[in-house]
Amino acid sequence: IVAKDSGDQAGSLNNIANILRYTGKLSEALAYYNQALILKEKFGSKRSLATTIGNIGEVYLELKNFANAEIYFNRALSLRIAVNDNYGILTSSTRLAELYLRQNKFAKARDIALSGKRSANKAGMLDKKLENDSVLTEIYMKLNDPESAIQLAKDALTLKDSIFNAKMAQTTWRLNVQF
Repeated sequence: IVAKDSGDQAGSLNNIANILRYTGKLSEALAYYNQALILKEKFGSKRSLATTIGNIGEVYLELKNFANAEIYFNRALSLRIAVNDNYGILTSSTRLAELYLRQNKFAKARDIALSGKRSANKAGMLDKKLENDSVLTEIYMKLNDPESAIQLAKDALTLKDSIFNAKMAQTTWRLNVQF
């Protein structure tokens, strides 16, 4: 791989790993992510490093290697907290909640999902909040708390309207700028 510097090379390795992951070649993806990880640990930002670490956690989750997925998701979350990356905090929290949900650790899943929801509220990330709330709804159902699940589903309707309205406002603005 030809790249201008180690940062570019790490990004290229990460992109190759993403493609391999999405095509189901998980072992190969893991190898590329680990190569990118080595470079990012030496030369990358904490935010960039956290992304690759989270991607490795995703692969382990897909491989059903829950112990390693948890290690990598927690490591990514710690880095994202350190740089106050609310988007990343929410992403890592949601993935950890999904992991705990798969392991039937429902109370732990709820707690981490609620923590992620607080990050979403701080940063106004409507689309990621919707994703997190979807996981949280499933958790509440597993905890036999249908009232909370119903409330989240109602909130999701409002949230979807807000997302739609924001997209429409952006489209209208673009059209006005064009003409």
